[in-house]
Amino acid sequence: MKWPSGKGAKPDKRKGRILFINSDAEYYAGRAQNYLRPEHIEKIASAFDAFEDIPGYAAVVSQDDIKSNDWNLNIRRYADNPPPPEPQDVRAHLLGGVPKAEVAAKRELFHAHGLDISTIFMERDADYYDFDPSIGERGDIKKRIETAKGVREQESNLVNVFEKWWKDHQQLLKNLPESRNLTEVRGDLMEAFLSDMTPVGLLDRFKVAGVIATWWNENKFDLKTLIAQGFNGLMDGWVDTIEAAMEETKSNHLDLAEDPLVSRLIPDYLDELEQSRKRLKERQNQFIKLLRKAREALSDDACRDLVLEILKEKLLAHLDGYVTAHRREVIAAMENWWDKYRVTLRDIEEERDKATSRVAEFLGELGYE
Repeated sequence: MKWPSGKGAKPDKRKGRILFINSDAEYYAGRAQNYLRPEHIEKIASAFDAFEDIPGYAAVVSQDDIKSNDWNLNIRRYADNPPPPEPQDVRAHLLGGVPKAEVAAKRELFHAHGLDISTIFMERDADYYDFDPSIGERGDIKKRIETAKGVREQESNLVNVFEKWWKDHQQLLKNLPESRNLTEVRGDLMEAFLSDMTPVGLLDRFKVAGVIATWWNENKFDLKTLIAQGFNGLMDGWVDTIEAAMEETKSNHLDLAEDPLVSRLIPDYLDELEQSRKRLKERQNQFIKLLRKAREALSDDACRDLVLEILKEKLLAHLDGYVTAHRREVIAAMENWWDKYRVTLRDIEEERDKATSRVAEFLGELGYE
């Protein structure tokens, strides 16, 4: 499917027509409530700007059509998106094998992540695959996919493109204290990120947008501080935040090893702190003194570079999260076929007959014939 560029439809294209967008399948399931992720918002906005039919997602409907439906504005009447039924191949259930037609339907998913299906399957005949005989149990599928050459190369390629993107565009962040235009920088970074990362093919443009949008939202207050107080001010703020957090917890529950600033400025002290949790208050006070001393030893350039390195690390972590989710989707598809077709009806019948025979033998030994 070719998605719109997001430039927006002309006014005359919208006149007398209504756009229905059914995005109820696009959300992140939380415990108490569901959430829209940045890629979901990007998808909705793109559909609105395009103002055109997108099968299973959006529909442009004339007022006459709505009138003919007795002015019914139920979204599903015009843009319905029921999930396709899970295919079931009777022959595969009886005799085994994975239908090639089902695998072909997932081709784009596997190709995006660099997975060659020969990593998991071998030919059975013109219409079916068999699982590679060396895959002895369901858990082997995950291991096989995670270590597959094509998968590792595709993920590595994405990281390499990210590294180049960061090198080419980090100057926008370096210049923030002078440019002071947060909105423009966000737009430039987003446009470049989409342009560079989407062609890799592992993540679609909405997920690529979601990576940087999530990172930006998470760090926007730090970026505002950067504009107001510069890199030195932001660094001092981070140190103050760590000290305040330690005062509030009054315990050893604060995991200092997880803080990117601490792990870079005084990594040796973390090892020492881990070895001894006694005299915690005294050691925490010493820790803050050491942290501030290490901070004060940084030059302006070193401070700037460290801030950028931490921002980069956080962005890369979000990217890795999206890649991991996509890899899990690939694994889940393969595991689903294992669950459906690995054990055939004939296998079940044979096990049943063996069990029946064993019960009959036990009954005979007990004198019940």
